[in-house]
Amino acid sequence: MSTRIQVSIFENRLLVKSEEFDGPVELGREQNRDEGLYARRGDKAPYRWVVARREETTVGRSQIIVTPLDEGRVNIRNGSDRMPIRFQDRGELLPASDIEVSLPTVIFLTSTKSLRVARCAGQVQSLADRTLPPRQSQLGSRMPSLIVPGGQVLTREVITWLQSAMDVFQGDASAPDFFDQAARAVIDAVGLDSARVLFYQEGVWRTQSAQPATKKKGYQQRPPSGSVLERVLERCSTTWEVYSGDESQPESLHGVEVVVAAPILDGQGVVLGAIYGERGFRTHSIGGPFGSLEASVAELLARGIASGLARLADERRAVARTIQFEQFFTADLARKLLASPELLEGQARDVTVMFCDVRGFTRLSDSLGAGQAILWCREILDVLSKCVLDEGGVLVDYIGDGLMAMWGAPDDQPDHPLRACRAAQAILRALPELNGRWESILGEPLRLGVGINTGQAQVGNVGSRLKFKYGALGTTVNLASRVEGATKFFQCKVLMTRQTQARLDGSILVRHLACVRLQGLEAAIELYELLSPDWDKANFAVEEYAKAFDLYEQGKYGEAARALGNYRGHCPEDDAVLQLLSRTVAALAKKPTEGHRIWEFTEK
Repeated sequence: MSTRIQVSIFENRLLVKSEEFDGPVELGREQNRDEGLYARRGDKAPYRWVVARREETTVGRSQIIVTPLDEGRVNIRNGSDRMPIRFQDRGELLPASDIEVSLPTVIFLTSTKSLRVARCAGQVQSLADRTLPPRQSQLGSRMPSLIVPGGQVLTREVITWLQSAMDVFQGDASAPDFFDQAARAVIDAVGLDSARVLFYQEGVWRTQSAQPATKKKGYQQRPPSGSVLERVLERCSTTWEVYSGDESQPESLHGVEVVVAAPILDGQGVVLGAIYGERGFRTHSIGGPFGSLEASVAELLARGIASGLARLADERRAVARTIQFEQFFTADLARKLLASPELLEGQARDVTVMFCDVRGFTRLSDSLGAGQAILWCREILDVLSKCVLDEGGVLVDYIGDGLMAMWGAPDDQPDHPLRACRAAQAILRALPELNGRWESILGEPLRLGVGINTGQAQVGNVGSRLKFKYGALGTTVNLASRVEGATKFFQCKVLMTRQTQARLDGSILVRHLACVRLQGLEAAIELYELLSPDWDKANFAVEEYAKAFDLYEQGKYGEAARALGNYRGHCPEDDAVLQLLSRTVAALAKKPTEGHRIWEFTEK
């Protein structure tokens, strides 16, 4: 039976419309004036649903055809003859092509609009069925009778079992005590001395939780039976043993009457782990005779764990596909924020902020044309974003052809200035590869400007109720933006403030350029250039510039000019020294004023 699907439309990450379909559906923009936005056509399959306005020309009139398949999969066909389909979790689907995908999946229609295709809630199979192979898909057909000789129904036992099972099935698999509760449920429902939740990882059984029936002082659980667990792996089904206590009983199980192990399976029937429990002879009174009925209850509880794990996996996939955190944070941090959303509340934090901008983007993009310009911009931002995320940074925003990133919030990162500078180094290392792909097309090399500053800022959701944006506000942010702008005057790639430089270690090579006053800011700031670790003349550049700068500061302008001239002969590619050289030459012609040591920049 094919999957019944739900298609949801999001604008600016907010749900605006959902529809359900039991067969193929065509999704596209309005074809004529008679069709309205979100109009649905067809009483039965195939259907058509209008998901974009006529003016949204990046969406074709018959852009997407979704055909439900079996087992939570759909076929997605690109009905356009010229526009690709872009998925959130995979590459692009070219025109007149199709692909089978598992649900849920997210498709981007425009920069602000996306589609989410998922199973309808009413069609989600019970996780007991999903986590079993086909031969074990019907627990009820294998469940022993609940009626004992004489016709009495085991009402009290059934209620106890159902209560225990519901507690596990409804439990939150991400909660720290989820597996403890599952182990306790087996003890209470079946009457065991102890129970464990084990997981089979890399050929080894590892204990996730171990619970005794009573927490007696000095009580120690024996290691689980390797032979019983081996049979669970071999048979992928519940195994139990009832011992008589004679000499044939394994020495490792001396004093044990019952051992039971029920597998925890994934959707393909592969053993992920097991619930394992024991009961001794001397505690027989806490539970009646052990048989297939009790083993089935243990299996039911193991399926409850499998249900929780499958549900948790679905939720994590949904989080990965929904919009909120993944575009801004690393995967680990996103999971942490989902568990502790209070970290996103507004607060004052010590942070490092980076701005990165592509030089001459407007001029170059006009020469490329819209399609190629978008591709170029996307590739640049992909590379820059990876450099930020690899160092644990937050992608605060994309600003046209650049980005803003932040370290130090919402997660504590004591080394956030160092992380930001390592990200900047990664950007410098990535430039040659980008230029290798685009310089021949652009007709010139790609040039970037990066500004970094460290200090106190107000961080939190600086967006609105309609659009989430985690970021920072305040002077620290404004100064980082101005520092990025100053890279144009110095003709260099990466500049930082003294506040950042003072907190670095010897792994980052920087040189002091000048004390400057940027337009719109009253206080003068010290600027430092981050040099590429791959530049073989970097140390030489630091030393020679420092010598020339000291001569300039001492008023020895002739000596400073000669030193800079000689240096340019050795390093003609180092344009950052031109500002100092220009000021030195000007000072030779006209003695500077008393405040000349602070360089004034009157433009942003």
